[in-house]
Amino acid sequence: MKEIFLFNDGWKIRKECDIPVIFENDYFDSYCSNTKTGLTSGPASMHFYDGEWKTVSVPHDWVIEELPDNANLSSQGYRPQGAVWYRKHFRVDEKYKDKRIFLKFDGIAISSQI
Repeated sequence: MKEIFLFNDGWKIRKECDIPVIFENDYFDSYCSNTKTGLTSGPASMHFYDGEWKTVSVPHDWVIEELPDNANLSSQGYRPQGAVWYRKHFRVDEKYKDKRIFLKFDGIAISSQI
């Protein structure tokens, strides 16, 4: 039997430039290789502290909260561009053990790594 749950509330967000982590040159490769094994570090790690991050519900557009500035591109409404991290902590109930679970993300802007 198919069950559908909304996963929109309780997301944490922070601009990457505001995260106090030293990113290594090969951070992306490390992230892609180590996330499933739990060996990753920084915001990709499940143990990374995000208690001071802003809590939002998705869909969410972080850029709209920023003030326009003529120094930014007009094609972006003079708003800043940049990378942000969205995180969500959750546990999967034991009753779903050995079941297939799909997460569907709609409306992710530009590009993402999940």
